[in-house]
Amino acid sequence: MKNKVLLFALFLVFEGSLYGQESPTVVNIFPQSDSLPVNIMRFYVEFSHPMQEMNIYEHVHLIDNKGQKGDSVFYQYPHEFWNNTRTKVSLLVDPGRVKRGLIAHNRLGRAFEEGVTYHLKIDSLLLNFEDQPLQKSVTKTFVAITEDIQAPNVNDWQLSQPRIETVEPLIINLKDKIDHVSAQTLLRITQNNQLVEGHFEMKGDTSLAFIPKSDWSRGKYQLSINSKLEDLTANSVNQVFDHNIADFQADIPPYYHLTFKAKQKTSDTLKFKGSLMLGQ
Repeated sequence: MKNKVLLFALFLVFEGSLYGQESPTVVNIFPQSDSLPVNIMRFYVEFSHPMQEMNIYEHVHLIDNKGQKGDSVFYQYPHEFWNNTRTKVSLLVDPGRVKRGLIAHNRLGRAFEEGVTYHLKIDSLLLNFEDQPLQKSVTKTFVAITEDIQAPNVNDWQLSQPRIETVEPLIINLKDKIDHVSAQTLLRITQNNQLVEGHFEMKGDTSLAFIPKSDWSRGKYQLSINSKLEDLTANSVNQVFDHNIADFQADIPPYYHLTFKAKQKTSDTLKFKGSLMLGQ
């Protein structure tokens, strides 16, 4: 049966190339780091084409360096976590394997073991909406490191100074490994309370670039960070995911703000830490 499925997949690849259609590929697997905390919460797989929903976890294989398969690692919810364009899927680690005190954690422990190397493989049998399989399987290799139980501290972030009258990217050194979807959706830049149009791009897991649609101008800008922003282990700003009930903070402001200016002199390459303000 397995050989028949493989032959069918090869036939679809041949048929797609015959009619000039490109087969889909895996563009990225996030996080991109090759060392990830044992309490990581999510992986994301990005594809070049919209993909069918066909039980993603049948095509995701987690194996350690001893050849042992990772069992009961991912939370297999009945509905898969795809984006609107069907080009990116979220692989959610079972929260019970991340948060201590829950039944899954008490029975199975952490999903990953510190110091162990893992291989996350996306096999080539996934199909796009043209019924074409992936060109090839893709594997992300990483080593599990010590748990991350520190909330992101946005006051540690460092911001570059882009030049005025250019669309030079604003580079944000996050000083932490941040969930890339969180970083791309929970930040905004304003000037004089007006939204600055542009887009964010992750540079690895610890750096972020904002590319404005129009030239930077003189005056102060404000980077606003939603307090729901998370790192790789679902720690939100000033709030640890795996916290004790007694440590829960209910008075966290909805937004944090960092201010910065665009620079005028092309020779000025100094970077500075933005000033932190709390607000709404």
